[in-house]
Amino acid sequence: MKKGMIFSVLIGFVLIGFVYFIYLGGFMKVEYSPQNYKFSAVSMNCSNAYFDDTCFDKLTLFLDENNVDSHKTLTIYDSQDGLFGKGCFDKAVVLDSVELSRLQGFGYSVLNFDKRYLVLEFPYKSRWSSLVSDYKVNRLTKEKFLEKDVLIKENLMIYDSVNSKLIYLLEVGY
Repeated sequence: MKKGMIFSVLIGFVLIGFVYFIYLGGFMKVEYSPQNYKFSAVSMNCSNAYFDDTCFDKLTLFLDENNVDSHKTLTIYDSQDGLFGKGCFDKAVVLDSVELSRLQGFGYSVLNFDKRYLVLEFPYKSRWSSLVSDYKVNRLTKEKFLEKDVLIKENLMIYDSVNSKLIYLLEVGY
């Protein structure tokens, strides 16, 4: 009797996890489209765990103190250290030219992007959305590029809080 109840509870947790995975887009079809992307960001280097926001909190605190508002955050992954969620990465805040001009002379790195990327978009439903979307992008990248020895030069992820989506930008070298 007790084993049957434990088994039922275990099956219930697995079922809930599976439904949540589907909700986050786990079975969503992933396609990329080549697009030109142009934006600027204020950055600081972070060498820490994937969900450790300590480094990024310092940057957002600095921006808040200077009344700079942004609804897009950027993560730049080190393409030499696995694809996503490992090693060194930069955290940044995407800013328009007006906000960026207000920060001159404060000592943060300004990054400018104006390239053609392969773009993939995912809905953002919770903090776990980034893990599911990373998994999907990683799988697609291995299938389409890495197995064919195509170099991934740059991996970027933009979290757009206004539109509730994650935007992945991959610069591919042939």
